[in-house]
Formats: sequence, C-alpha cells, structure tokens
Amino acid sequence: MDAVFQALAHTTRRQILDIVRDKAGLSVGELARHFDVSRIAVMNHLAVLEKAGLIISEKTGRTRKLYLN
Repeated sequence: MDAVFQALAHTTRRQILDIVRDKAGLSVGELARHFDVSRIAVMNHLAVLEKAGLIISEKTGRTRKLYLN
C-alpha cells in the first residue's frame, strides 16, 4: 500500500495515470511527448507506477503499450 501512495505523491505520475486512462494503449514515446522532461524521466516514473501495480505495459517488438491496471 505504501508503494501506491508513494507513486501517487508525484504530480507527473498522477498526470501519467490520467493520460493513460484516457488513451489506453499509448506507447512510451507518445506519452513522453505530453511532458517537458526527457523520455528517460518518463520511463522512471512509469517504473514506479508499474511497481505499485497502477500501470501495466505490454511489449510488442520494440514498443511498450501502456494500460491502467
């Protein structure tokens, strides 16, 4: 439960959840375009959200598609 609260504590991660909710199946690259930070920073936020069980990703080839869990 602490991991969930930690994940939700950051504004960018809450914004990521909102975007993925509205656009299920979005790729990491498409998601990164919504933010004024590096793709690596977005991927770090996604790792926290995945660890908390809030987001799942499905890898197809070189593309990771994102969904709410």
